Amino acid sequence: MQFLRRLWRSGPRLPPSAARYSKIASVGATTTGMAGVAYACAVAARPVSDKVSDKNSKDHHIKNKNGETVRFQNPHPSHVFPPLSVFVPMIFKSLFGKIEQPTPKLEDKLVPVVKPQFLSTRTESSQLRATWLGHACYYVEYPSGLRVLFDPVFEDCCAPVNFQRFKRYTERPCDIAEIPYVDAVVISHSHYDHLSYPSVKEIQKHHPNAHFFVGLGLEKWFKSSGIEKVTEMDWWDDADVTFTPQASKESDAQLEPIKATISCLPAQHSSGRNGLDRDRTLWASWGVKSAGKTVWFGGDTGYRTVPKVAEGVDDWGEEFQKLPVCPQFRQIGEHLGSVDLGLIPIGAYSPRHIFSHMHANPFDSVEIMLDTKCKKAMGIHWGTWVLTVEHPLEPPKLLKEALKRRGLPETGLFDNEFASLLDQPTILSIANDYDLTDTRKFAAARETLLSISEYAPAEEATGFNPSGSKGCDLPSSEATESDHKSNDGLATNTEASSSRSRSRSLSHNASSRPSSPTSESEAPSAIHVRTFDQLEPTEKLSQLAAIFVSLRRIDISMALRKAKGDADLAMDELLNLQHLEQTGDRPKGVDGFYKSDNDAPLSKKQGRKKKKKGSKAAASKRANTATPSEESSHDDVDDAVTEMPNLPTPTTDNIKFLSDSFTLPFDEAADVYQRNKCSLGAAIVATLESYIAINLPPFTYPSKQQMIEEQQKRIPWVPHDYFSPIFDITVSPQAAIEVIDALATYFEKPAYMKYNIGMARHQLPRHCRVVPRLPFKNLA
Repeated sequence: MQFLRRLWRSGPRLPPSAARYSKIASVGATTTGMAGVAYACAVAARPVSDKVSDKNSKDHHIKNKNGETVRFQNPHPSHVFPPLSVFVPMIFKSLFGKIEQPTPKLEDKLVPVVKPQFLSTRTESSQLRATWLGHACYYVEYPSGLRVLFDPVFEDCCAPVNFQRFKRYTERPCDIAEIPYVDAVVISHSHYDHLSYPSVKEIQKHHPNAHFFVGLGLEKWFKSSGIEKVTEMDWWDDADVTFTPQASKESDAQLEPIKATISCLPAQHSSGRNGLDRDRTLWASWGVKSAGKTVWFGGDTGYRTVPKVAEGVDDWGEEFQKLPVCPQFRQIGEHLGSVDLGLIPIGAYSPRHIFSHMHANPFDSVEIMLDTKCKKAMGIHWGTWVLTVEHPLEPPKLLKEALKRRGLPETGLFDNEFASLLDQPTILSIANDYDLTDTRKFAAARETLLSISEYAPAEEATGFNPSGSKGCDLPSSEATESDHKSNDGLATNTEASSSRSRSRSLSHNASSRPSSPTSESEAPSAIHVRTFDQLEPTEKLSQLAAIFVSLRRIDISMALRKAKGDADLAMDELLNLQHLEQTGDRPKGVDGFYKSDNDAPLSKKQGRKKKKKGSKAAASKRANTATPSEESSHDDVDDAVTEMPNLPTPTTDNIKFLSDSFTLPFDEAADVYQRNKCSLGAAIVATLESYIAINLPPFTYPSKQQMIEEQQKRIPWVPHDYFSPIFDITVSPQAAIEVIDALATYFEKPAYMKYNIGMARHQLPRHCRVVPRLPFKNLA
């Protein structure tokens, strides 16, 4: 009984006394798919009547003879628990390993997770911000200063014991200690992927004033865990709360109390943390409103019950249109009025005939969004743990299909593109350079991708963290406020801008202001930039990089340097440069490093050389004209090489090496190479000296300093000032090492290092030994 009590209260971290139980449980965890079946049985609820629950009724309470509530249920005709006979075949298949469980590939685990950038003060933004921290966990920052954390689970395993099956396959983007403020923590239900004992204790440690809001029956669990600031609520309960923020920043010192309305609302799910407490605590969705901004958190919910159908059959086809759906989502929309942002589950839904009654799939999620009248929505409950048998990256793809089927825009309304910070070809190309089965090489591949993703353009940054850049409010495009298509076939006009503003990739800033109808051809809304006067130079660089996404980071650094740190002047320069870039009139060169021979005047000596060596000059001219524009990619290198038949093979190889290592267009690499007397080492030195002369702040990424020290120790005769720039401007750490090897042959090795001189003591042969002379004696 003591073990069961600990199992109920704790998370994956078990006390030593329960270690033997985790060994027993690990046997079941090794059988493929068995944990998924156990999960389905644990969360199942009993069947209910066909009566539709009224908003003011307590039909979800199951009471004993004394009128006391002992359990809860789903009083909706949309919830029908499948017969136990459905689980028997799955259990046998799981025991004998015949269920094919999709697991993330190693390439999927390399997907970079973006580091969140939370607002440093409560008054920094006038808009709503939502940051996805994995699975169902969201951190929402209200313009009123309110900070709410939904379903926080930061552990690696979402099970009572360390099931390998329930291990996290994407890293958590941050720790609880890194979150600056937490006023309210909202818990949807007691399942381990939504409620974690270690996480709530960490919140209590770092944010002792945080108040927890939970469903009926969970207050006892929290108080037994040492958390007293907890309020349990029933469906349709509204709590008007006033939070008094603690002044931790100078700008927060004058903050007034923050008012909010927190609503406990229905959901179609279940609860339980062990086999004996099923449905003894209430599951719920939640609405949180503050200063005119409303967020609805779906938590974990189903929408309708789908029977078993043949593979390939659409369960939203005509024959399934009359299946009952949960009626209380429409009631939620009426209760909340206008919802600025909906956080709606889209994952853990397969097989549908087993999980549909408690887990919505993307097609269900779109209907839930329409029923609850969400202006915008984000998909949750996917991308972190493998809970069911669908591929973990499948939900976003189905969500696009569901939006398209309903005639809704695929982006800007119900966002789902949080699968990858970098495009898939980039990830695969890096993955192919490493043996991912080797732990050390896998870590090296991850670090390489992280270093690349740090400077990814904003429109490509669609990683797990949709938070905005610090200090910059990026308003999102808004859908018009109109009636959506209803489930009973009533259709009305629904218009939304299909243009995706830059904030969609990095942040979600929902707004409750009424919007005017926009067409698909309209441009994205303007970016409103706050003052940069109080920002550090590196922060100015980051903010401008988030705005001028078509320009490279080095362009922005040069503009700031010319403007002597004045961001407003730098923006004028960058706007001109962006215009030249878009019109194709930008001067030839690579980020201002070099000027072409057409722009630089030739000396008389150089002119005579070109006259004497006409063939080489013609070859050089062909090299400069082989690639017509600066925008040519490395895929055109081979074509450029074929147009230069007069160049010897080593020269061509060296130019290609320069081009590949420093991401230079081939004609620019040829220009640098020939201006340095066709010396590869001299060309590399010239490139590095040009970069050093700009005096940019060095780029930092994990293990960079360690790699620099290793290379300096390996090749100490190369000037140490070159090592950091090499790692800054080469395409990868492997390319940096190859460049250093090239410099090792260019710089002369010190004389004392050219020969392997060693000293050793050896005993001489007997006939070679020196016999000491006797002291001379004066015989006189």
